[in-house]
Amino acid sequence: MLSIVMPILIVHPVIERMTLETIDSVYKTTLGEWELILVVHGETPLHFKCFYPRVQMVYNKERMAISEAYNLGFKQAKGDIFCCLHNDVMLPFGWNYLMDQVAREGNISFPMLKEEKEFCRLRGIIPTEPWQTPACCFMFSRDLWDRLGGYDEQFKEMHGEDIDLFKRAEDMGVKLVRCDVEVYHRRGATRALVSDGGGKAFIDNWNKYYFKHRKQPGEVLNLPRVNERPEVFHNYKKEVSFDERHS
Repeated sequence: MLSIVMPILIVHPVIERMTLETIDSVYKTTLGEWELILVVHGETPLHFKCFYPRVQMVYNKERMAISEAYNLGFKQAKGDIFCCLHNDVMLPFGWNYLMDQVAREGNISFPMLKEEKEFCRLRGIIPTEPWQTPACCFMFSRDLWDRLGGYDEQFKEMHGEDIDLFKRAEDMGVKLVRCDVEVYHRRGATRALVSDGGGKAFIDNWNKYYFKHRKQPGEVLNLPRVNERPEVFHNYKKEVSFDERHS
C-alpha cells in the first residue's frame, strides 16, 4: 500500500483552497491501494473530513517544521511505500504507477516538474547542489525511510531538510531516479506566509547543512559550478510504459 503524507504548515484561505485541490487530485489520479495522511497544527476546517472521509488527520498543538510534520505523519503510516507530497501539487492520472515500481527497487523516485521546464535542477538552498530534487513529490520504501531515520529535525521551517535526506541516501548508495511522470507544482504559498518568508530559515538551515556534511573543521564544501556539476540522477526506462500498456 502507498502511504502519502501531506503537511499543512499554516491554515490560510489560499493554502486551504490549494490543499483541497491537491486532495481532489490524489483521489482522482492515484491507482491501487493508498492512504492519505494530513499533518496539521491546531484546528482544521471540518470540511476536510466531510469532503474526503478517507483522509486521516494528525494534529499537533504547535506549528511544526516540515521535517517534523513528515516524521510525525509517517509514524502513523501503514503502507510499505511512502510518498512525501506538498499540498500545492496537481497530479496526472496514474502518476504513482511508475514511481511505485522504482521505489520498490530500493531507489528514491521523483517526477519531472511541468512548472520548472526542467527535469530536476531546482533553485534552492544551494543553487548548484546536485542532490536538490523535487521534494514536492517523491517516493521511497518504508525500509529505506527506517534506515535513513527520517528527516533531520534540526532543520526548522523549510529549506535544506530535503537535500540533507537525499544526500544521506546517496551516500548509502541509493539511486535518485527521475521518472517519466510530469506533475504541476504551484509553489510558494506556504513559504510566503511563514515568518519572514523563509529568509532567516534559509540562512540558518544552510549553516546546519554545511556544518553537518563537511568532513573536517574549516573545510569548504566542494560544490560544482552550474555547468560542471556531476550527474547523480538516473533516468528510469521501462520496456513498456504505463501509457502504452493502458492505451
